[in-house]
Amino acid sequence: MALLWRSGSATTREVCQGLAPRRRMGLAAAQTLLLRLESKGLVRREKIAGRNAYRYSPTTRPEPTYRRLTRDLLDRVFGGSTQKLVASLFAGHRPDADEIRQIEKMLAELKKKA
Repeated sequence: MALLWRSGSATTREVCQGLAPRRRMGLAAAQTLLLRLESKGLVRREKIAGRNAYRYSPTTRPEPTYRRLTRDLLDRVFGGSTQKLVASLFAGHRPDADEIRQIEKMLAELKKKA
């Protein structure tokens, strides 16, 4: 999905090439993945004129999907503990100074709302 959100749309071959640096995937596996995403309503496909191929486009914006996946991860893995989730994130990726400023700004806004 991230690849489709970045590119706007892609063919099965383009998905394979885009995923190759992180995950090698054959054309058949990529096609199966895209068809499953289509069956869930997350992508739509359009036939490419004059070719035996389809172009896939996302039907959703990334933000709602990020929120849903994060909520699911929070509940299933961290028992609903936001503190444990954030601690785990920082243990795996140290934020730089700019990211820390942005996080502090978000925390200040949350404090105002609380």
